[in-house]
Amino acid sequence: MTSHKLIRREMLKRMGMTATAVALSACVPVAPGAGPAADTGAAAPAAAATPMNQAVQDTTRRTTMRMMLKISIPVESFNQLAREGTVGQKIGMILEETKPESIYFTGNRYGRGAIAVFDLQDGSELPRVAEPWFLIFNAEIEYGPAITPEELMKAGLEEIIQKWT
Repeated sequence: MTSHKLIRREMLKRMGMTATAVALSACVPVAPGAGPAADTGAAAPAAAATPMNQAVQDTTRRTTMRMMLKISIPVESFNQLAREGTVGQKIGMILEETKPESIYFTGNRYGRGAIAVFDLQDGSELPRVAEPWFLIFNAEIEYGPAITPEELMKAGLEEIIQKWT
């Protein structure tokens, strides 16, 4: 067994984790029988019984996905707006428009930064929350789905690790 597998198992043990499966992918495709056909009362076409279709049918449907953005703001871009006296106004505008679930300002290897969490309906909303940072601050952004400790506890990591190792 490789060392990273041992480390993961040790982490799970320390956290006292056992769990059942939950999709970590944040967005789950609509299962057969849902969507427009379900709204009209028409029968949805039966999906072929494949492992992928079964997985979609078995997952808990989320109506939103929690996305974490790591925002890196170049020092010079920030300083220019600070000298103009508009940096606070610009940040306020972005926060008012994008309405993050939470945001924390911090430093990083680029100078200034922020870590923000957004609850998005789907991936098409990502530009709405990221573009203001790109356009106003010339920021670099890393992003990905984020889960709560409760979701992690339900993820079934022990079973997944056993299955794939």
